[in-house]
Amino acid sequence: MGAKLGEQFVQPLANKDRDRLRQLFTADLDFRGMTPNQFWEAETADAAIGDVLFGKWYEPHEVIRKVLSVEHDGFLARKHVGYRLLVEKLEGMFLVTSKPTTRNRTDGSAGLRVMCCGLQPAP
Repeated sequence: MGAKLGEQFVQPLANKDRDRLRQLFTADLDFRGMTPNQFWEAETADAAIGDVLFGKWYEPHEVIRKVLSVEHDGFLARKHVGYRLLVEKLEGMFLVTSKPTTRNRTDGSAGLRVMCCGLQPAP
């Protein structure tokens, strides 16, 4: 993922564009995520995208209505992204804020760590 990491990652996430997300990640992605009260792991891009991102975090009936903010930064091999989304669930509208960090490893694979606040009711 390059200089515009935030936009490159968040727009496909908001659009639930699995194919575009697969293009951004190496196949052997090392994924670790943390949401309130739970840790998530996946060893491949397909598992991270299908099982975690769109299997548990953003379920099929949920719609990401708007990307409210995106920021990105980095240092050496680490890239940091922050984003806030407006998500529509059956129960109403919610906000979610996440902070992913990527790193390229010496074996050519990539690591992705995501800290997520969980869904919070939208004001």
